[in-house]
Amino acid sequence: MERIETGQWLCSTSRFTVLEMLDAKQEERFVQNRLAEGLTLSQIVRRLGGRRSGKFRLRAKELDEIYSELHDALETSYGFIAFQRPLAELWDQAEEFCADTNIAPADSIHLATAVGAQCDLLVTRDTDFLTIARQYIAAVAPERAPGALRELGFAVA
Repeated sequence: MERIETGQWLCSTSRFTVLEMLDAKQEERFVQNRLAEGLTLSQIVRRLGGRRSGKFRLRAKELDEIYSELHDALETSYGFIAFQRPLAELWDQAEEFCADTNIAPADSIHLATAVGAQCDLLVTRDTDFLTIARQYIAAVAPERAPGALRELGFAVA
């Protein structure tokens, strides 16, 4: 992370990552709200499907707060990450990955971004995604990244 932060290595991801992060933060806020109302986890799980509409949905003010917090964190703490803007070719490649494998649509976007940006290494904790991604690019779990980078010829402390 130190080398990435100091610009010695480029860290890249798709803009779709921001959408996934927003979705996770919104779900987290929904759960927090329901817990504050005294609901049990099983009651909350049953209501998760309605978190986007109806009386339990997040309000515009909450959505704005979540986006602002995430945007600020990305700008201040993660400014060293290059968020790749999707080009037409990315969508074509993502579609091909979906058609040719059992990869999830979201993961196909991440894989197409990594391949299109000519990344040296794709890092993820998703073991199913790793299995498929390895057919197209070097891919490892985070704890294996230093060793994989060494094998690729990068100086790693």
